Amino acid sequence: MIFYVGLEGLGSLSLQNEPDERGLAGDVTLEGSIPKLGEFKIDITAGPSTNKPPQIGHKKYWNEKPLDRTSYRSVKVPTEDVWKAKGKDHILRSGREC
Repeated sequence: MIFYVGLEGLGSLSLQNEPDERGLAGDVTLEGSIPKLGEFKIDITAGPSTNKPPQIGHKKYWNEKPLDRTSYRSVKVPTEDVWKAKGKDHILRSGREC
């Protein structure tokens, strides 16, 4: 699943978890602020105990990128392109700016 947030104009959005190249363990929290909404917080949680990560793949690769963690990416796009930020050109950009 891909979840994305885009901000246009004034405002801020930041990851509150400690960044980790292997992914984020547990719940993920984003906090931000925009003039019309004010301050806000987004919590991404594991959900019910029936939710289980995939258990496929080689042990070596699981250790490098465990599928039970949240992968994340932060990119800046030109203001005129915010509406198409979920397109592959922006999602697949290299580099992390969290």
